[in-house]
Amino acid sequence: MRLLIVICMLLQLPTFGQEGTKFRELTFKEALAAAKKEGKLVFVDCYTSWCGPCRDMAEKVFPQKEAGDYFNPRFVCVKYDMEKGEGEELAKRFEVRAYPTFLIVRPDGTAQHKIVGGSDLKAFIAQVEEGLDEKKNLLFLNEAYERGGMDTHQLMAYYSALTKAEEERADQVRSELWKKLTEQEKTTAEYWSLIANETSQPGTPEFDFMLGHLAELRQNVGRERVDEFVTTYYLDVLGNYILGYADKEAPAIDVLERQVPTLGVKRQKELERTAELAGLVARQEADKLAALIEERMNGWNGGTLRTYAFGFRGIAWGDKGKGTVPANYKELGKRLAALTVGKVEAEADTMTTAELREYLLALSGFGGELDDPTCQRLVNAAEKVTAREPDSQATEDVEYDLQEFRKQLNKNKQ
Repeated sequence: MRLLIVICMLLQLPTFGQEGTKFRELTFKEALAAAKKEGKLVFVDCYTSWCGPCRDMAEKVFPQKEAGDYFNPRFVCVKYDMEKGEGEELAKRFEVRAYPTFLIVRPDGTAQHKIVGGSDLKAFIAQVEEGLDEKKNLLFLNEAYERGGMDTHQLMAYYSALTKAEEERADQVRSELWKKLTEQEKTTAEYWSLIANETSQPGTPEFDFMLGHLAELRQNVGRERVDEFVTTYYLDVLGNYILGYADKEAPAIDVLERQVPTLGVKRQKELERTAELAGLVARQEADKLAALIEERMNGWNGGTLRTYAFGFRGIAWGDKGKGTVPANYKELGKRLAALTVGKVEAEADTMTTAELREYLLALSGFGGELDDPTCQRLVNAAEKVTAREPDSQATEDVEYDLQEFRKQLNKNKQ
């Protein structure tokens, strides 16, 4: 009797895999035939072995019970590695260029919809639902676009669908739609995504329009939403200058410096400080940056000092082999590193291990070059800090960072 009860309980406990999306081992031709027979569509997961988001979808999204409940009744689900076997031909046939890509295909082999990129299950199902909608799927919208005569609302729907499937064509449609809109329409929430997207930057019509109509956009779209986009954009692009990552496609630093003071966002002061630092780095003004750091560092915490130290390092990293780094750059770095050690000593009695790590990272930004006496002072001060938190993860991280300084001392003692 007890055994029977246990068996019954086990039978009532469905496994994670059994509940989730059922991907069948079928060729594409077999999948189309099965879909025709069962009155379904084909859902194709186009993946590669090296794609991280592909693995996330396979391991975290599709195995969920809710995923199985949604996909299994509607689709014959199959998946193919786009770099192996049949997948290579399918990649060419359906113009799959990014991963993961998901296709909704009719039994006759016609692609009804395409989705590029993964997401959580709720958002992903919403995208699939658009692919099932007879007036929102890409096949319908592509055909409507080719016929011509789409109004601005239809073009907006088409653009939204393309952003999840075909970036190049999405840019083309966005440009076409932008020209059709009135100035008032451009300030409405419906068309905000034409401005707030990854391709917007100073010099594009959409971005420049935004800068000239911030008040109207804040009123119609919402101040928080507009300011979040503006702040994130400028922090990102200025951050690339600070780290030395800015490339030829980046907006000119003088343009950014002119624009930042006009934005009036909640984090305005932070943006202005970031622009100041980015400008010094971009112009490789090592003397001015070193003087600014020396003047202000006593009032900074470790995180702020690290940011400016990484900016100092960005002067060298942004050079990219041009040979324009100032001749006194290394000497300035040594002086700033020594001052950082003095700051660690002065604050060691109250500093946490996490704060200490920020200072050690700052030292790496300044070049980390210390003479032996200064190096010993750093190790002594650091050990005073870590002694208060001997078993923490932060202490382990600091001990790792200190290894190079200890190696230097041991090497020179030999």
